[in-house]
Order: sequence, then C-alpha cells, then structure tokens
Amino acid sequence: MALPFLHRAGPLTDAPLADEDAVELARLLHALANEQRLKIVSLLLHHPQRAMNGGEIQAALGLSQPTTSHHLARLAKAGLLERERDGSFVRFRVASVAFERLRGVFAEG
Repeated sequence: MALPFLHRAGPLTDAPLADEDAVELARLLHALANEQRLKIVSLLLHHPQRAMNGGEIQAALGLSQPTTSHHLARLAKAGLLERERDGSFVRFRVASVAFERLRGVFAEG
C-alpha cells in the first residue's frame, strides 16, 4: 500500500495537518496501536537478518497462526511491512522507507 502522506510529510511542527493527511496518519498509527503488532515490528527490527517468516514470528511471540497472520496482514496493508517470497515461505521485514518517513513526521522542525 502506498503512503502518499509520508512522501510529502515533514514534521508535525512544520504546519497543521490537512484533513486527508490527518486521516492517513491516524490510519497508520492505528495499525501500530496494538501491543502484538508493536512486538512484531520490534522483533523484526532487532532480528539479525531483519526478516522472519510467519512461523518464526508466531513461535517467538507465542501467538496462534491465525492471530499472527491477522497482525502481519494489518501491518503489511498499512505499508509498514514488506513481504518477500522465500521458497514456500513468506518473509516479512519492516518497510524501512515508511519508518524513516514516519520518524520524520514526529521530528522537531
């Protein structure tokens, strides 16, 4: 999913958010506003290869397969995770561009 707001966003301190930008940023933050999804992102960011398949994430966090799939899908749909086919597995990694731009939104101007 494209994140147009993040392509044009500067720090929140630069100017008030336009209505559409506020909606898009709220959607992105909503995807992160879950403790399991935050743990998934943190796990991926700290993994030596910065990528894991769903089964590895499931085992590391002790979640069920449906719950893991649900959270991975939400994060990917929000544009926060990238998927990569690895044989019969799908590996997930944090979309670094999205996170760098998200970090910029909250930087002091």
